Formats: sequence, C-alpha cells, structure tokens
Amino acid sequence: MVKRVEAALLTCKPDVRAYILHLNDQQPAESKFILPYKKGNSDQLLVKRELVNFVKTQVRDYFDTLQVNREDFE
Repeated sequence: MVKRVEAALLTCKPDVRAYILHLNDQQPAESKFILPYKKGNSDQLLVKRELVNFVKTQVRDYFDTLQVNREDFE
C-alpha cells in the first residue's frame, strides 16, 4: 500500500547538509525526517513537511554556537 507524505525539498550547502543528515541519523527509526530521494543532487534533501521548522531551528541553533565572538580573544 502506498502512503502519501507531504515533503519539502531543501537546498543547502554541503556542511549544513551533513549536519542535517547527522540529526536524522540520531533519530529513532519512526522519527526520521529525511525521505528517500533519487535525483542525486548532493545539495538537496527531501524532508517531511511537518518537520521542516524543527530542522531549520536545529541547524540555526547549532551554527549560531559556532559564531566567533571577537571579545573572546581580547
């Protein structure tokens, strides 16, 4: 039986894509959010639509922690 799932196609840089794949790998099988996508474009991921905001928030929060604060070096 075919199950219909709404999805969004995310286009992102390789480092962001790697982090999203890492997030997906940490999820239990029933909570994974990346859907199989056979186009082969390495900068795109097919993500369950209801979890797009979760993914964006996680990516934003992670990369915000990587911002260098100049005051830390003065």
